[in-house]
Amino acid sequence: MFTKLNSAVMQFITQNQFRKEIMIVIALKLAALFLLWWLFFSHPIADSLEKHDLAKRYMNN
Repeated sequence: MFTKLNSAVMQFITQNQFRKEIMIVIALKLAALFLLWWLFFSHPIADSLEKHDLAKRYMNN
């Protein structure tokens, strides 16, 4: 079942050169978005920090 699905997907992607390039660009953009999320947004802020302390910390740097 997966081999039929895999071959159908590969045929869909490689059928047209523009379609292949668009799929590559979309995959790269998704990877870049995931990387940005992982680097900057995935780590939660410590519960011990209050809003005032957090603002003070970022404004001093």
